[in-house]
Amino acid sequence: MRAALLALFLLALLPRAGLLGANPPFWFDEDWTLEVGLLSLSDLLRRTALEDLHPPLSYLVLGLWARGLGALGVEAETPLRLLPTLLGSLVPPLLYLALRARGLPHGWAFLGGSVYALVPQGVLQDTEFRMYPLASLLVALALLGAVRGTPLVWGLAAAGALWTHYLAGAVALSLGTSFGWRVLLPLLSLLPWAPALVEQAGRVDEVASWNEPPVRRLPEVGGLLWGVDEPVLVAVGTAFWGLALLGLLWSRPFPWGFPVALGLLALLGFQPVSPRYLPTLLPVLAYGATLGAWKLRGVGAGLLLLMGLSWWALYPWTLLARWGTAWPGLLP
Repeated sequence: MRAALLALFLLALLPRAGLLGANPPFWFDEDWTLEVGLLSLSDLLRRTALEDLHPPLSYLVLGLWARGLGALGVEAETPLRLLPTLLGSLVPPLLYLALRARGLPHGWAFLGGSVYALVPQGVLQDTEFRMYPLASLLVALALLGAVRGTPLVWGLAAAGALWTHYLAGAVALSLGTSFGWRVLLPLLSLLPWAPALVEQAGRVDEVASWNEPPVRRLPEVGGLLWGVDEPVLVAVGTAFWGLALLGLLWSRPFPWGFPVALGLLALLGFQPVSPRYLPTLLPVLAYGATLGAWKLRGVGAGLLLLMGLSWWALYPWTLLARWGTAWPGLLP
């Protein structure tokens, strides 16, 4: 098992390291993350509450990483992006453990983790100095706790997800509905943040004004890559979505809280299936896609292999998308 976990970590790290090597400059969101993360704790919390629409945990974590590198005299963008890259590369091993806990054979669990390792938008955003890799990791950990029936693991991961990204928190919470009333306990962790949450909720209309109409984002979401609507990518991504939905429908118990959480966020003006927020859903989608493929046996295994190989062959598109988000950075 240890060999499989290490192999999946390295398989995820390989394409992400390739994007790190390209080293485009920070874009606006990464500049903002660095600026806020380096503030004092009180200023960080105030700035996040008044000027952002995300919770503060990722800014704290990434700010500590930046301070540590700064103490060593390192301020380049690639080392700053290294921590998110490593965090994102830990998701496939967690998926392997969740699929094994679900009862899938070793080979199927490894295949599911490997498919996640190559999903284009996940590879893209795991190399950004942003909150998404940490959020995805916490969603995957919550999934593992839910599948294993371990409320403490699920609850701690869900609480961490709530403090990292509200969509990730909603997804993590939705996975724990089998725990009954305890599904509400992670929400208690947000009580100290409640005044700031009210302030942010008062500006939620900004989200709707920033987002394009959802129908315009469907090709990107289907293709699983920001800014790219190439037919081949859309076809492979659509097959992934189809397997994921089938697998989640076939799973018992069905995580009904998952679509409910997405629907509530959509009503508030968020686009929970936009390419930008997609990484927070990917652990659950990859888990569902593997379950769906497992039900189809040989045909399903072939589909998963084809997806992974296709995404690997289309890796240059991911590299182009990485440069497409580049922005003149604060750092030299």
